[in-house]
Amino acid sequence: MSLRSLLSPQPRLRIFGQLLLAFLLVALLPLALFWQFERLRITESGQAAAESQLSLFSQRVVQQVDDWTALNLSVMKLAADQPGMRSFDPAAQRRVIASVQTRLPWAYLIHTAGLDGSNLARSDDGPLSNYSDRHYYGEILAGASQSVEIGLGRTSHRPAFLVAVPIKRVDGSLGGLLIQAAQLDEVTRAVSSAALGRTGHGFLMTAEGRLIAHADEQLNRELKDYSRHPAFIAARDHGDGLQRYSIDGVARIADIRHTRLGWIAVAEQDEAESRAVVDRANRNALALLGLTAALVSLLSLAVARGFAAPIERVTRVAEQISRGDLDVEVEASARRDQIGELQRAMLGVRDTLRRFIDSQGRIASAVARGDFSQRADESAFTRVYADMVRQLNQMTETADRGLSEFARVLAAVARGELDVAVEGEFEGTFAQLQRDTRVTVESLAHLIAQLELNRGLLRAALEHLPQGVSVVDLDLRLIAWNRRYAEIFDYPPELLAVGTPIESLMRVNAGRGLMGRGDAEWQVQRRLQHLQSGNQHVNERELPDGTVLEIRGSALPGIGYVTSFSDVTAYKQTEAELRALTATLERRVDARTRDLASATAAAERANRYKTRFVSSAVHDLLQPLNAARMFASALLAQLQDAQAQQLARSIDGALAAQDQILASLLDISRLESGTLETRVQDFAIAPLLDALAREFGVLAQARGLMLRARSSKAIVRSDPILLRRILQNFLSNALRYTPRGRIVFGCRRVPGALRIEVWDTGPGIPQHQQQLIFEEFRRLDPGPDVHERGSGLGLAIVDRIARRLEHPITLRSQPGRGSVFAVSVPLGDASRVEAEPGDAPLVKHDDDSASLRDRLIWCIDDDANVREANRSLLRAWGCRVQLFDGPAQALAQANAQDVPELLLLDNRLGETRGPDLLPALVERWQAQPPVILVTADADPALRSAAREAGWGFLAKPVKAPALRALMTRLLSLRGFDR
Repeated sequence: MSLRSLLSPQPRLRIFGQLLLAFLLVALLPLALFWQFERLRITESGQAAAESQLSLFSQRVVQQVDDWTALNLSVMKLAADQPGMRSFDPAAQRRVIASVQTRLPWAYLIHTAGLDGSNLARSDDGPLSNYSDRHYYGEILAGASQSVEIGLGRTSHRPAFLVAVPIKRVDGSLGGLLIQAAQLDEVTRAVSSAALGRTGHGFLMTAEGRLIAHADEQLNRELKDYSRHPAFIAARDHGDGLQRYSIDGVARIADIRHTRLGWIAVAEQDEAESRAVVDRANRNALALLGLTAALVSLLSLAVARGFAAPIERVTRVAEQISRGDLDVEVEASARRDQIGELQRAMLGVRDTLRRFIDSQGRIASAVARGDFSQRADESAFTRVYADMVRQLNQMTETADRGLSEFARVLAAVARGELDVAVEGEFEGTFAQLQRDTRVTVESLAHLIAQLELNRGLLRAALEHLPQGVSVVDLDLRLIAWNRRYAEIFDYPPELLAVGTPIESLMRVNAGRGLMGRGDAEWQVQRRLQHLQSGNQHVNERELPDGTVLEIRGSALPGIGYVTSFSDVTAYKQTEAELRALTATLERRVDARTRDLASATAAAERANRYKTRFVSSAVHDLLQPLNAARMFASALLAQLQDAQAQQLARSIDGALAAQDQILASLLDISRLESGTLETRVQDFAIAPLLDALAREFGVLAQARGLMLRARSSKAIVRSDPILLRRILQNFLSNALRYTPRGRIVFGCRRVPGALRIEVWDTGPGIPQHQQQLIFEEFRRLDPGPDVHERGSGLGLAIVDRIARRLEHPITLRSQPGRGSVFAVSVPLGDASRVEAEPGDAPLVKHDDDSASLRDRLIWCIDDDANVREANRSLLRAWGCRVQLFDGPAQALAQANAQDVPELLLLDNRLGETRGPDLLPALVERWQAQPPVILVTADADPALRSAAREAGWGFLAKPVKAPALRALMTRLLSLRGFDR
């Protein structure tokens, strides 16, 4: 090989390219591997984070919808169990409905219906309607505990949330339905209150595919058909979980869940937005990779250039020398490798040639002068040239050996042999490259060892799992499995190999009947579709040997699909046993419930019998008492002797005390049985307080006490009649037990209520007796007025009325100083106060006897003693009296020529009620005389009915002054047309 051919440009360029390629491979190969692993990690974690956010968003939507529907159902069921609702009295049901509306403000209609579907009570003023055509009507009649549907409201004509719950009678039988209709605005707000990014939103569908609520459609005026929406199709075919589909060419990812009522909740987002974070991270990683690759390439270029530059300089000097240019300058090199030696050899060649040419010139000059004694030193040039050729050959050999060795190492690394090393000893640049290559290969070996360790740990974890696990790649080929998976399906050993198509394993299972019921080919294709779509799925499969497997599958982003197989046979057996046990317990509970219902019904019948018995007994006892009091009043009017008059007054007082005891017994009976009807309303408290202050002020003055009263302008919400009973008892007790001093009657405002208090300066009540006085027939020291000893029922009635009205009663007392009784009444709404028609003013007469004299009065009563007492009392007042013992006698006597000027009418006339008799009498009289309803039935509804009819009302036993005042008033102010 000549010097020119050795140092020609072509070998030089080949050496530079090989060096550069070697450096780039050694530097960029680990970098590319690292970037590939990092990209997979970023993609997997980013995808998992996006799916987790979508799942949380879906959970929030479902939770809000479930909370709202559960609230509606719980309020409706509680309302259906209220006594007022179970009474099936329309008025009582309307009161319960009004309270329900305050808790369900979004309901535009709450109503009840009977077993025929007809309305009983409604929350609006709409006409009564029939709802037997509704789906919920049939479900409730079939025994359902609740019925919920989405349909067009009959009142609003818009999509509505319809809820129906059964109303049971006291005996437990079905009596009707409580129904709620609410617009879907509240559901829409629950769905749209949550958001996810720019394109994430939620919507709600019925199980039939009708749209309930959508975040982008705030005004849902019709039940849109969403049965062709990809989300509904995915929910129908694959159930709950993550689904992917396209709408108008836009790829979307959705998390689908079912609510407790079976509705389908969908939270979806554009897949591009869900992958935005992953794509951004990949772009950043790619940019970093490009920058790193560029820097590594520049560094490799610089290193390769550093190797090639000395060779280029040597080549350039050799070319100049070969052209005969010996004036070339060669820099002295301090390098200790072959290149340094070659540079120094080139300097020697240049100097030797210069000396040789100089000697040749001297010889030529000597020859020209004829001097042939000069000789050239050819051996020096030969030595120098041979040394240079030797250095070039050695450098070429080193370069060829080094590059061959590095090529061998790179090829071994490419084959995965990481225990390879660069063999041989090198100096200079090749020595540095040898060290760098060794470090790079060791780092790569360590990284791969870590990967193998992780892979081993993963395989060990898979082997220790109780579930069978299989993993397929994106081409649906088996890449991993565990021992339990092989045991469950008992595959032939040759099938379980990496790269086996999963379809082959499925067909083996199908041939053995392990794919479930139905067509085997359809089962295989269905399973393959699950794997290809990447959708999550959970199902159960029973094998021919009775083993039950729970199968769960989910996608592995960038890898494939993983499926687990759990043996849940024992769990299913336990579940079946629990179901059997539950059924047995339910039968026992049903039997106990029937026994309890029977016992409860018997107790309620006994309670109703007791109430009727007490009411009838009190009525029968009040009849003779009424007659006795009227006889006493008539006797008092005829007696002239003061002592005899005092005796008559004492008789009347004793009868009045007995009357009070009987009335209290009747009140307690009605309170305990729950038949006492309350009429809660908003009203001004001032008239009630002022009236009580006037009445009891006169009594206090008569006893030598001072009553100080302070009224209030507050509006309260209570039953005026029952609240008056409470305050009357407080004031009566204060008068009875206060021997001297004063009584204070006033109000205090407290948060949300008005506390009405009665203060007295009586003897006080010890702490240990303050609870006892609210029991029946509990009396303390009767006080100074022994003749007015109480019955011991007043505070017991107060306690029951207060609990019925939910008005707290408080008592503060200090022995020797006095007591404070108080009742707290809720504040009312002034806008709901109805103007009460004022009582007609009493007309004052100088002579009441003159206004009653010669008046024809009819008295219809089935009690002979009462009739005779009325006759004696009315004749004493100068009236003409006609008595009748019942309807037959009165109707026989009634005619248009003999019309009474006033009618005293008893409520109970055997099998006939007095008010029912009046229309027949009016028809015969052809006139309507004033009527006073006289009865021993202490029913507030009866009093209200008499007031609405314009009649007078007196409860037996009748007080003579009250009867006389009422007769005078009616005869003076309410004439009639004869």
